[in-house]
Amino acid sequence: MSQVETVEQSPSVPKVFNKQPDLNKIPPSHPFQVSGHGALLKLPEDKVCKPLIERELAFYESLDSQNQLVPFVSTFHGTLELELPKDKVQRWIDEIQEAETSGEDEQHQNSPNPWALKISRKTFTSLLKTHNEERFFTRYLVLGDLTSRFHHPSICDIKIGTRQYGDDATPDKRSRHMRKCAATTSGQIGVRLCGQVVWQPSTRTYTRVDKYQGRSMSIEVLKKTISNFFWNGKVYNTSILLSFIQKLKILHKIAQTELNYRLYSTSLLLLYEGSENPSYKDVGVDIKMIDFAHAFPKSGKTNNDDGYAYGLGNLIQILENTYDEKKLSHPPAL
Repeated sequence: MSQVETVEQSPSVPKVFNKQPDLNKIPPSHPFQVSGHGALLKLPEDKVCKPLIERELAFYESLDSQNQLVPFVSTFHGTLELELPKDKVQRWIDEIQEAETSGEDEQHQNSPNPWALKISRKTFTSLLKTHNEERFFTRYLVLGDLTSRFHHPSICDIKIGTRQYGDDATPDKRSRHMRKCAATTSGQIGVRLCGQVVWQPSTRTYTRVDKYQGRSMSIEVLKKTISNFFWNGKVYNTSILLSFIQKLKILHKIAQTELNYRLYSTSLLLLYEGSENPSYKDVGVDIKMIDFAHAFPKSGKTNNDDGYAYGLGNLIQILENTYDEKKLSHPPAL
């Protein structure tokens, strides 16, 4: 059985995976990717490959000095230079296109989100256009798979903050992102929905919201959609909602007082088990910060990122209002 092996290095140096995984055991898309720009590859042993961006790599490498964030980020396992044959990438594209056109297929209808297929197809098509050689290498971050412990995960991807560009952005890019941000709920309350899937046990299907719907939402529609994240078709999961509020308050305190980074265009991933099967009831909930391509170290105490803490505070307020509204008719399970 082929598996990814690593070269052990000193604690200050990340692991580098030195053995190629078996590409035949990697599906062409991650079934639970609900947003993002680059395709995630699902590896064995509860790991995923994410296209490597140097600034994001630097963020993960710095986490020794950011221990308070460790519970809120995916486990960083190192980097991998993945060798990809062109014919294998083309086969992945063919498999994705077949899945995209099989709209009547029951398994496709029950898949969490067509976004995973779309982003994987775009990623692999771009790779073939930019590489002429028969085999080429692509660098990846290797992270823990946040969905691996769930059977039917319900997932909400929320972009946090009022600013979506990094310190290194060109004036033109800054202007474009400022206009885009101002036209969405990001510019108003520092919260924008990027993707959401909710498992419905009674119909055994997912309800879905994509990033384009999220961009066009008013604040009221956003609040209603986030509220629906806790509705499984029969009841509101107020006990799960309360768990998220408690975890978010811990993160909010860190963002207000101890965060050593300015975080632009990062997201929060909210996950819980959607299945009603008793064997999955102890899985719990999870909140993870993701997407650190625009994470910049703070250079001083005055260099605060008010937009991130501001967005977190507003998200907590939305969830608390939802909890207060639903708790009487849907009290938390004891």
